[in-house]
Amino acid sequence: MIDTLIVYKLDHHGREVWRYPGRVLARDAGSIRLEGFFNRDDTLVGPAVFKRGDRLVETFYSDRWYNVFAVYDRDDGALKGWYCNVTRPATITGDAVSSDDLALDVWVSPDGAVAVLDEDEFAALELSDDEREAARQALRELVELARTALVAWGRGAGAAGACREVNPPRMPPGDRRPPAGEKGATQGMAEADTGRPGPPTEA
Repeated sequence: MIDTLIVYKLDHHGREVWRYPGRVLARDAGSIRLEGFFNRDDTLVGPAVFKRGDRLVETFYSDRWYNVFAVYDRDDGALKGWYCNVTRPATITGDAVSSDDLALDVWVSPDGAVAVLDEDEFAALELSDDEREAARQALRELVELARTALVAWGRGAGAAGACREVNPPRMPPGDRRPPAGEKGATQGMAEADTGRPGPPTEA
């Protein structure tokens, strides 16, 4: 099994806009979970700043119109939140993952606050009616999950899901300890940790 592969972010035309390496944490027939690092200059994304070197735990699906990134601060490892991208279903092969970004994003803070991003960009995309409705349905699913619970990391990459509804008590930002018995947002990440890898490599 390949431990590292390349992640390709594509625009809605299928053209490459960004690539970076990812370390495989888990995979099944319909999904894959990876560890990567933000390899661009510090960028404001909604209410959060993505710093060069922030740790990303990412789950891509071949049968869902979104992916989910848990974002951890490069300096102290604290959970910043979850960045959920509305995309066409991912193409997952033995050595690469790619997905067509459809502009719509959802940011979920550790305290449960939700922000829908880039709706104007989505409205300007040239999409079929079926694709536009599939993207809107994905957005509704993500927002509903975020409003009823934190978007949480499960134990597995597929059916257990990286984006699912759980009911942990609200925790302050940066508290990485889920309550006993809860598979909260931080537990799945902790299970995957084998020590903090080195700095990211520019793709």
